[in-house]
Amino acid sequence: MREQVIVTPLEGVSWKAGEIRLGIPEYELCNMHVNHEKHGNSYYYDSRNLRVDIDEKHQVEFIELSRDSDGMLQTVLCNVPVFENEVDEVLRQLEKYGLVEERENGHLYVLTELDAALWRERTEADVDEFIEDMRADGIAVENNPDVEAEWKLAKYFQTVSIGRKGYFTE
Repeated sequence: MREQVIVTPLEGVSWKAGEIRLGIPEYELCNMHVNHEKHGNSYYYDSRNLRVDIDEKHQVEFIELSRDSDGMLQTVLCNVPVFENEVDEVLRQLEKYGLVEERENGHLYVLTELDAALWRERTEADVDEFIEDMRADGIAVENNPDVEAEWKLAKYFQTVSIGRKGYFTE
């Protein structure tokens, strides 16, 4: 059975067994009963595909969720399942909640008023260039699994993140 992870901009993330809120002190992360590793100012929770960053005041300032490879988590931002729908559909639905600003040549989209962001590894232009290179090298592109994998990276977001107020405008 799939578990839903709710991403609430400017607040935090929650799931059936817990939550992490922006602004909580770092020591509260350490008290969570979820396996994690700390590297620098970041905590990583592999069971949730979750990264949490701490600021200089030792408070949570940023939370990022990655697409899970086994499909057991359904990540929802503003009532939109962000990893299940294609990029264009996700963006269309999120525009109801405010301005969506494209950054990094289409790799990153930021909901500026909500300090939320969505990222994808490839864009359609990246895949078109990949296909051109393959053809130039004499490699067949029709039904090629590498091309299909590249299209998947372009058509779906790989991460969703939220930050404290002003995080994506600083």
